[in-house]
Amino acid sequence: MSAPAIVLRNVTKGFGNTVAVDDVSLEVPKGSIYGFIGPNGSGKTTTLRMIMHILLPDRGAIEVLGLSDARAARDQVGYLPEERGLYKKMTVRRLSDRVRRDDLFAFVEIPPDTLTAGSTAAVGYYSSQPTYQPLPLWLETTINGAVRAQRFKALKVDQAGMDAALREVPFRQLGLLERDAQGRIRPATEVDRFRSFGAAIGLPILLFMFVMTTAPQLLNAVIEETMSRIAEVMLGSVTPSELMWGKLLATAGAAIVLAVVYLGGAAVALGYLGYGDMLAPRIVGWFAVFLLLTLLIFGALFLAIGAACTDLRDAQTMMTPAMMIAVIPYVLVFSVVQSPDTTLSAGLSLIPFFTPFLMLVRLALEPGPPLWQLLLSVVLTVATAAGVVWAAGRIFRVGLLVQGKSATFREMLHWVRAA
Repeated sequence: MSAPAIVLRNVTKGFGNTVAVDDVSLEVPKGSIYGFIGPNGSGKTTTLRMIMHILLPDRGAIEVLGLSDARAARDQVGYLPEERGLYKKMTVRRLSDRVRRDDLFAFVEIPPDTLTAGSTAAVGYYSSQPTYQPLPLWLETTINGAVRAQRFKALKVDQAGMDAALREVPFRQLGLLERDAQGRIRPATEVDRFRSFGAAIGLPILLFMFVMTTAPQLLNAVIEETMSRIAEVMLGSVTPSELMWGKLLATAGAAIVLAVVYLGGAAVALGYLGYGDMLAPRIVGWFAVFLLLTLLIFGALFLAIGAACTDLRDAQTMMTPAMMIAVIPYVLVFSVVQSPDTTLSAGLSLIPFFTPFLMLVRLALEPGPPLWQLLLSVVLTVATAAGVVWAAGRIFRVGLLVQGKSATFREMLHWVRAA
């Protein structure tokens, strides 16, 4: 014989001094139709609510489909209450308790005057998982739509006509009209945001990544060689300038190899997606020029700091200004992208330490910087790179042979003047 569908054993439930269900025991066989008949207040609804785990019995046990918790069988049980929605006596506190017991995931409290036009009463969404957003976002849209429809109906407003009147106007961002070889006007094409901004943002990010993954390693290498006296052995075979240039060129070579790998992969991916023209040869060429200049500037800075420090702790403190010089233009990239042709953007892109990052942005955006600004920025950056390498060479030559405490920036400046 199969197990009963529902089993109640000595179930009792009271509300205050009133006993609604008193020591009820029954079994409902599977496949049967079973009904409760009795006057109001005899406990029929209370019993059904206990079977569905809406209410909990004070005493006794209930099983549904062989399970002691009806919630575990909810996919096999249907329940249609006599009242729509929540029960009138169901309070927010009791609903909160049900959420804590995992009977409910969440519940919504809709104020009674919500349907009144002009009402500012807020609908409340209650849940123990505030970080889960899909449900409240869906509820907000659905409830607002339903409330708006009821308000229109109460005001005798044609909702379809109102929706049509309030429908947003489509907005398309287009380029400029151009003429073809025969002089005919070609219609403007819609702007592709990825095509417009992808290279302008992606190339400076790649440049920053290459600099930060290669140049700081020079500082660590010099400190380790100085602490282990390997530098003194190498200086027996080469001059300090030759040693410094060897490190700089090796770092530049490693960065260029990385650039070839990354840009090659990007070109293949962009070509597959139909954006192959984003990496135009002109842009790639200028990227290579600015990459080399940036590595010379920041590589020389980190080499000089590494030669002037005797341990990594002091180097970490002294390298902060050099890191800030690289971070500031990286942050400014996102502002220059918005307005590349303003006087401020042009001025910032002519600052030698900022030029490699910001001039790349302007080059990747139409119509691009004037030729004189581009040439001036290259001249200034080359001059700055030469000056930084020259000064770093003097610091490097003295710092490798100085033992004891780490040098300060003032002492490093004195080495540059005196060497």
